[in-house]
Amino acid sequence: MREQFDVATRAVFGACAVPGACLAGLVTLVLGGVCLADAFVVPGLFGPVAATVIAAERLLCAARSSSTRASAVWTGIAGGWIAFASSMLHTPLVSAPSLQWMIVLLIGSSTVCRLWARWMVSPSESAPAAIWVVASGVAAQLAMLFGVTIAPLSRIAAAVAIELVLIGILSLLQAERSRRDARVTSGANVTESLPAAMPKLEPGLA
Repeated sequence: MREQFDVATRAVFGACAVPGACLAGLVTLVLGGVCLADAFVVPGLFGPVAATVIAAERLLCAARSSSTRASAVWTGIAGGWIAFASSMLHTPLVSAPSLQWMIVLLIGSSTVCRLWARWMVSPSESAPAAIWVVASGVAAQLAMLFGVTIAPLSRIAAAVAIELVLIGILSLLQAERSRRDARVTSGANVTESLPAAMPKLEPGLA
């Protein structure tokens, strides 16, 4: 009885968690799009806003990490995003080239941590959709930073907003994968419970 109650509780909370994750991913994606659109209008405001949200997401990754080392790395990256947001608010005291290379360092470290965490979870998978999304996002950020002839601060704010959009897309992909895994697990539990229930049904049928 206790085991059945635990299974039912996990199923209920799992079903509630996936829509919540979808909503969080969708809100993050919309916020990233807004920051990207306004990065060319008020880069000094929407760049730090996006960076602050990214720092909060990195802290969430640190809280969810299963090891102390991974948690420390994500916390350090979150601190880097907070320092970047503060530096961007203090331009032109902090030069645009310094901000540009700071964002390149943060993008690179975040990408390495994402790929390392995904490999630790599922090392047998080869180039899933999330990896292609990360690669496309990093390419778009580098193209924005070094391949566009607009104001440096606008390029930097746009690259930060793309990082926020990337987080939203990855959150939606993760929520969809969790929903699919939960459905498969639920189907497997039902299949496994049928043989155990059959002996109890047979006397009644007879």
